[in-house]
Amino acid sequence: MQEPILQAVAVRKAFGPDVVALDRVDLTVVRGEWLAVSGTSGAGKSTLLQLFAALDHPTSGRILYRGQDLASMGDLDHYRRRVVGVVFQLHHLLPHLSVRDNIEIAMMGRHLSRRDRVARVSELVAAVGLEAQQIRRPPELSGGERQRAAIARALANSPEVLLADEPTGSLDPENVTRLLGLLETLNRESRTTIVMVTHDRDVAERAGRLIHIDAGRIVEVEGAAS
Repeated sequence: MQEPILQAVAVRKAFGPDVVALDRVDLTVVRGEWLAVSGTSGAGKSTLLQLFAALDHPTSGRILYRGQDLASMGDLDHYRRRVVGVVFQLHHLLPHLSVRDNIEIAMMGRHLSRRDRVARVSELVAAVGLEAQQIRRPPELSGGERQRAAIARALANSPEVLLADEPTGSLDPENVTRLLGLLETLNRESRTTIVMVTHDRDVAERAGRLIHIDAGRIVEVEGAAS
């Protein structure tokens, strides 16, 4: 039997009385799976990622990590820092820090030496192709370069789960290929679980399973959990 790592159980998320982003969603993500999530703008895709990242909480229902309700988890900071890595659609990089420092700061609070942090940053900068931009600050970068820096930051702590909101949206074809190769390696060799929101059908087809969300509900599933 496949091991569930994240679950949404009868999850409803409302913003006020008239806006329902998710409407009694049931979803199980198994360990080592690569799941793509598609749907129109406003369908609830990003809201689902926010709940899985413990950056918001459901109006009703439960979000579970390895069977434990996040609402009863004592140390959500540890969960956010070590279990999940999040690639935000708007990057959320610190504008006054270099690319290297933005990646390194994600590792603060862990028992890592400065040497280990520096080595990890160098590894990630190379993986996303930002060696030439690593000492620049976000305002000096293109949109695609900021996106790649955000992906490197999300991977800094080798998370069990990578939650990515349109990670290829601002990348050129060459860097889309580079990123998808990196994700495939992480998924295959490290069994990193990936939940990725995307509008790009070609990108979605690289995942093992694709779900469609419409008006806050899962309306279609393609493929099976790997």
